[in-house]
Amino acid sequence: MLNEYDKAETLLREELDEMEAKWGKEGVHHLELLYYGIVQYEKKEYRKAIETFDWVLRIYPQFSEAQYYKAFCLPYTERYMEAPELIQEAIANRKKGYTINEDNAIYERYPYQLRNN
Repeated sequence: MLNEYDKAETLLREELDEMEAKWGKEGVHHLELLYYGIVQYEKKEYRKAIETFDWVLRIYPQFSEAQYYKAFCLPYTERYMEAPELIQEAIANRKKGYTINEDNAIYERYPYQLRNN
């Protein structure tokens, strides 16, 4: 949230590399990956962000935030037709509770977390 995306990317990449070395690609925490993808999105690295969100969705297939931010990236890669359907899926999954599910999430909203409206 401080707009220090290069620094955030470096720190997240180091953490992801450590997790991947310990537990493999599928053992990486989905929330760390989400924020890594968001950093790429904010840096306008849309293809990289989509790859990261796809990684997140292999681990947590209904993760509404990952679906939502991936959908925002798709038009920048000329994949226009996929975005509306993915947004609708993200909305439906959010309503079902597939969101950031950390212990603190019930007390405090996480940055970039979708809201129920």
